[in-house]
Amino acid sequence: MKKVFKVNIIVITSILFIFLFNGCTNSVSENNSKEILPNPDKIILYNLGKSKEVKKGDKEFEEIIKLTNNRIDIKKLSPVKDTINDDIITGKKSRVLAVEFIYDNKQKLSLPGDGFSSIKYNKLFFELYDVTSSAMAGGPGHKVFQYGDSSHFKGSSMGLINESEELNDIVESIVRAN
Repeated sequence: MKKVFKVNIIVITSILFIFLFNGCTNSVSENNSKEILPNPDKIILYNLGKSKEVKKGDKEFEEIIKLTNNRIDIKKLSPVKDTINDDIITGKKSRVLAVEFIYDNKQKLSLPGDGFSSIKYNKLFFELYDVTSSAMAGGPGHKVFQYGDSSHFKGSSMGLINESEELNDIVESIVRAN
């Protein structure tokens, strides 16, 4: 009787470990999928005031989205203490290498804990680096992104996000070919 009881305990414990391990594995794989931002309706690339639109059918479209999503760790994302408006973004577009995601419909990004709410947006602006500066990313601009509704950028930046040399290279090659 005691032997059967021990075998049952071992079997039940083993099953629990399998379920726990499987649950952790699913959780990690979901987190690694990095589908934080939905696919935009269009992408605009900027370099020293020039712009180039990347359309859904273009081969770089999905790669730019994937690399941009990989820059974002949702657990580390929070508002930055700054003020953003259209004039600031227009100025950035004339001096930086950047990516802008444009959405036809309003999107929502839920932020983690600490009392932060979600942000709603129709456009996102990601500075890659300041091309007028001798040092790459002459400030913290490349570590944050800005958001806005269909007509205006507003609020504060969101960050901190990671750098991506691969994304920089792809964007540079596209805008130089323009």
